[in-house]
Amino acid sequence: MAVDERPVRSDGGHEGRLSQAVRPGPDQSSPDQHPRQSSHQRVSQSGQRAHRDPGSRGLTPTVRQQLQSAWVHRPYTVVLAVALVFPGVLAIVYGDDVSQALSNIAAGSISRLMGTSLVVGSALTLIGIARNRTLTETLGLTVTAIGCAIYGLGVILGLGLHGAVAGSGFLAIAAGTIRRVITLAAVAREVDRASES
Repeated sequence: MAVDERPVRSDGGHEGRLSQAVRPGPDQSSPDQHPRQSSHQRVSQSGQRAHRDPGSRGLTPTVRQQLQSAWVHRPYTVVLAVALVFPGVLAIVYGDDVSQALSNIAAGSISRLMGTSLVVGSALTLIGIARNRTLTETLGLTVTAIGCAIYGLGVILGLGLHGAVAGSGFLAIAAGTIRRVITLAAVAREVDRASES
């Protein structure tokens, strides 16, 4: 038992001392008192509960937490990786039928190259995020940027002014993705320097 000698205010507003108040020591806490949990602990426990749930056997808590963290802190990367899978798959399956602009340049081959770049890049990016592998994520983003650049240039070259809006948009996505790659590489170098020192 410990006696609290901290100053307190009495009813009249004068400062006094609480001399006989007893507060429980570290080993005498009542059973209904629980320490407050941080938000990280709550997320961790909910992830563990979800992992025990039979409906979520495929994802370990670590992978789930990595993806949730990326969704909050890096939504551009996650949305890019997920959204570009669909046009990539369509380009691989249907070839030049998915884009008149690319079919004007080379029948089927450019479309399938672009589609493969988008699918492989998206997969590598998501794997890198889920496993917390910067190198894998960087490689995935680089391949994704190549796929976006192929489509952007192909639309402009294949349709001219009619493809300027879509083409410039995809070139902007490619430029933003390359910028993300440069940032990730710089962060990785800083981490390596810090670990060596």
